[in-house]
Amino acid sequence: MRQFAADEQVEQNGLEADVFGLAKNPLRVRVRLIDHPLEPSKRLAIKNVCCLQYLRQARSYCYTCPRLGKKERANWKP
Repeated sequence: MRQFAADEQVEQNGLEADVFGLAKNPLRVRVRLIDHPLEPSKRLAIKNVCCLQYLRQARSYCYTCPRLGKKERANWKP
C-alpha cells in the first residue's frame, strides 16, 4: 500500500507534462466538492472535464459539469 501511494505521488507531482505530450500533467488535479442536490448531508466531486453530454439530443449539462456555475447549478433540472 505504501508503494502504491509513493508511485501515485511520483505520477502526480514528479512527472512533467511533456511526458504526456500535453501542456499540463493530466494526473495533477484539484478535487472540488459541491453539495449533493438530493441529499444535503453528502458532497459530490465536480468533474475535471466536461463529458459533452449536453451535445446529445434532448440532453443538458450534468450536475457535476465544470462548465456550470453556481447560478446555473441552482436552476439545474435533470
